[in-house]
Amino acid sequence: MPVFDQLERASFDGTQFLVRSCEITGNLRWSSHQYRHVSGHDPEKVGRNPYTVKMEAVFVTGNRDYPDLWPGRLNTIRNLFEFQETKDLVIPTIGHIDAFISEYNQKTDFKIRNGEEVSLTFVEDQMIDLIIGSQIITNPSSLTSAASNFEIQADTIEPKPSIFESIVDSVNAVFAIKDQFDIFGGLLASQLARLLEFIDEANRIVVELQDPVNYQVLEAMKDIADAAIQLSKDLSDTGRQPLLFVCPGVMSVAQISASLYSNTERSAEIMLNNPLDDPFQVQAGTEIIYFSEPV
Repeated sequence: MPVFDQLERASFDGTQFLVRSCEITGNLRWSSHQYRHVSGHDPEKVGRNPYTVKMEAVFVTGNRDYPDLWPGRLNTIRNLFEFQETKDLVIPTIGHIDAFISEYNQKTDFKIRNGEEVSLTFVEDQMIDLIIGSQIITNPSSLTSAASNFEIQADTIEPKPSIFESIVDSVNAVFAIKDQFDIFGGLLASQLARLLEFIDEANRIVVELQDPVNYQVLEAMKDIADAAIQLSKDLSDTGRQPLLFVCPGVMSVAQISASLYSNTERSAEIMLNNPLDDPFQVQAGTEIIYFSEPV
């Protein structure tokens, strides 16, 4: 079977369509610093511009794998262009990005009697990397289902990269405390940040994820990132914001808790959120991270 037959189909906002060709363009923003009597230049790279994706699409009738391409799916795509919608774009050889249609060119050739050809130019619409920048809204069970799916999909790559085990362990650490985040908000925030760091690392170092055939593993990992980001948002919405306390002198954790909360009941939370060598003698000048009460 040709490898392209195994790829995810091109689609926009879930509407799949046939493509003849796909051209992806990326370029960097940079400045050239040149100095007198010095050959060459000193380039300053200041990030990349959004990717543009040009697809030559075909909307015809009678295709069993793509029913109602013309006029139904074509009308759907055109409406997304009309309303300037940013939606999920599937590029078969790369994966998913958020994008909008910047150019729409519909061509009717009356020698072709069963449909039309459309040139679509998409522009990436996301601030940071594919996985970590995603802000998809999830429900409370999303992390559980995303993690289960990831474990299934991860088994398709042999040998399994060790970073995958770190991701699973990190998810389990979140599960262990996620129902207690009113008490241990700082610890949960820390674990979620660590989970996202593992996902970011896997995205960078696991070469198998660059193979479009493994798009389902990449999507499963992206779903975990989406759920973790949403859980972080839910946590911040409780109103418990991270603050910094600097010990004015040698103090015990109990004394710090009493200073911050007027009671010693939060001593365990302070110890969980801060790497303290001796909870009975926290040295002067030590910075303590603690979390404000909900407003």
